[in-house]
Amino acid sequence: MKKLRVAVAGAGYFCQFQLDGWRRIPGVEIAAICNRDETKARALAERFGIPAVFAGVGAMLDGVDADILDIVTPPTTHREYVGEAARRGIATICPGVVQAVRERKTVTPDLGGSAGTSQVAEAVTAALPRASRGKTSNS
Repeated sequence: MKKLRVAVAGAGYFCQFQLDGWRRIPGVEIAAICNRDETKARALAERFGIPAVFAGVGAMLDGVDADILDIVTPPTTHREYVGEAARRGIATICPGVVQAVRERKTVTPDLGGSAGTSQVAEAVTAALPRASRGKTSNS
C-alpha cells in the first residue's frame, strides 16, 4: 500500500504536535517541512526524521511528491498556502479553514485550484496537547 505523503508548512511551537500526530499514524510519511526561517525547519526535520527541508511552500510543493499540505502557520499565510496547494491539486489541512467552518463563515473556494482538489476541513491532531495539561477530551 502506498504511504500518504504529507508536506508541512511551518516550524513554530504548535508544529511539533502536528508532526508527532502524523508520525503516529500508520501509513503516513512526513515527506518535507518548510518555514521562512529554514533553521527552525531544519531543527524539526532532524528531530522528526523528515528528509527534505525548504524555505518556502512553493519550492517544497514543487520539490516533493506530496498528497497533503498541512498548514501550521499564522492565519495571514493561510490563503496563499492553500492557493499554492490548490494550483498543484494537493489537498490541504488548514486550521484557519476549520475555524471558519466552526464560525459558519464563508470559505472562499476560488483559490486557483482545479476541479477535484479537496480541502480537508478538520485537524488530524489536536493543536494543543490536552493530556499534557491534565484535561480529558470532555474538558
